[in-house]
Amino acid sequence: MVEPHNKQLANAKFKWRRVFGLLALIVAVGLSTLAAIHFWKARPLPFDRAVWNAEVEDLEDFRRHRMADWLVQRRRLIGMSRGEVLSALGEPTVTSHFREYDLVYVLGNERGWLSIDSEWLLMRLDDTGRVSAVEIARD
Repeated sequence: MVEPHNKQLANAKFKWRRVFGLLALIVAVGLSTLAAIHFWKARPLPFDRAVWNAEVEDLEDFRRHRMADWLVQRRRLIGMSRGEVLSALGEPTVTSHFREYDLVYVLGNERGWLSIDSEWLLMRLDDTGRVSAVEIARD
């Protein structure tokens, strides 16, 4: 027969295991939810000219960055003429950064917890005046 003291000790251990199991489940669900929200907010967005041409300061949720990701990933700019790019994206940003590129567009503050730099959409044109390389960089 189990002594009452040992039975109480066994019940206490069982309760703590349930508490820790429940706590682990809550933490796992919370972290999964945060990961899903991050993925949703960081996913590339299809290009939208009206959003692209909004003031950079108005785009706190990195929509312009995400559209640039979409343009780069889908290779939408490759092969476009300078005029086609200007028609779609507007005039390039005037800057002394990235002089080795032909078309430079500021996207806004870099993504992340500590935004120190800016992110840029950079394009090189080939000899025929068509986009041959596109990348996103930080200054």
